[in-house]
Amino acid sequence: MTEVLSDLRAFKLATGAHHFASATIEIADRCNEVCVHCYQIQGQKGEMDTAQVCAVIDRLADAGVLWLTLSGGEATLRRDFRDIVAHARSRHFAVRLMSNGLRIDDNLADFLAEQAIASVQISLYAMTPEVHDRTTGVPGSFEKTTAAIRRLRARNIAVDVAMTVMQHNVDDVTPLLAFTAEVGARPSISGHVFAKEDGDRQTEALNLDQDRYARFFADLQSAAEQQSEKKAPEEAPPPAPNPLHGRPCQVAKASVHVEANGEVRACALFNHTFGKVDTGKGPVEVMRESEDAALLGGLTWGHIVGCRVCDLRPHCHRCFANAQDEAGDALAPYASACARALTVYEHQTGALAWESPPGDAPTGPFREVEPGVLARTEDTLSAEDIALRERAPWLRPARNLAAPAGSPAAARAREGFVPATRLARSAGISTNQST
Repeated sequence: MTEVLSDLRAFKLATGAHHFASATIEIADRCNEVCVHCYQIQGQKGEMDTAQVCAVIDRLADAGVLWLTLSGGEATLRRDFRDIVAHARSRHFAVRLMSNGLRIDDNLADFLAEQAIASVQISLYAMTPEVHDRTTGVPGSFEKTTAAIRRLRARNIAVDVAMTVMQHNVDDVTPLLAFTAEVGARPSISGHVFAKEDGDRQTEALNLDQDRYARFFADLQSAAEQQSEKKAPEEAPPPAPNPLHGRPCQVAKASVHVEANGEVRACALFNHTFGKVDTGKGPVEVMRESEDAALLGGLTWGHIVGCRVCDLRPHCHRCFANAQDEAGDALAPYASACARALTVYEHQTGALAWESPPGDAPTGPFREVEPGVLARTEDTLSAEDIALRERAPWLRPARNLAAPAGSPAAARAREGFVPATRLARSAGISTNQST
């Protein structure tokens, strides 16, 4: 692969081999779909021009970054899309494209194959055409998207088929897994809908409730076991322990994200900007010189009040951005992560009972009384916890949206953004669609 990514960027520039190996650039602030669950607000940030994008790519290469993801919006909408891909490949990046596939015809598929692109992630939300099309808001999108997947696979391009599972498409998970097996693609399935970047949480109403999520999770586990007959279920590795010194997320440490307008962030979902590339600095330079980025990159499980004393921590996967949206605090437990951890725990132990009733939507921390039996427990803020929050108030943003999805408080918009529901209504799309 291109001289082994230019000898792994001269062994990661001979120093810091672990730091900032990957980057994402959202090169387009527009999309040709209007997906009911999408967290993005299109058409309000603006876009870097060709020279600016290529300059960012050069800076990333000079900083030792190896893997580059091009995303949007829909990246292929740019007239200079091919120039950007070609430039990234000339700098020996392993390039990954995220797309909905609507513009990937034979000609573009040939180009991507010629450029030896590493992989393409295509969003496909159902194997029932009308369900997929209702999700994207574009009639006929199912046929175009599945055709794009087949074109790419016919040219031996690796394809990841991304599906966000919601109330209205959960029955299409098994058919989609069959489709990916048929075409030789890799399924990438998420069971969580994120809040909008304008702060609107109404899209979260599309999420599965805990009972349906448990069935969905069990189905995925069953499919995984059927795909791997070499390893019996009891031989599967134990869950990651998530030690207190470990990091819940690799943002601001192993990867960097660049918005379409040049803003540098930890990831697409975390709405704190560390700087801009138009200052003459590259994304990695911005991150390395930012005190906020250093703080975020150094956060461990031990900094998360509640989670650090929770016995379900080994079963938990959490997101700082989700915590901000749901709890108003990046360093606090939040309901959806706790619900998923409870599901994983019950699946692995075969039981879940409570020492005393936990309420309708229990949020941790939890204590394991005995295998399969849990109780709520407590944690307290230390002086160090308080000092951290005072030092970094952006961890608890003013747009504290700990309100139920769909409530008036959950619809407050971040300054500079048109509320997402208004844009959705103007496109004739409802955030409450179901089949």
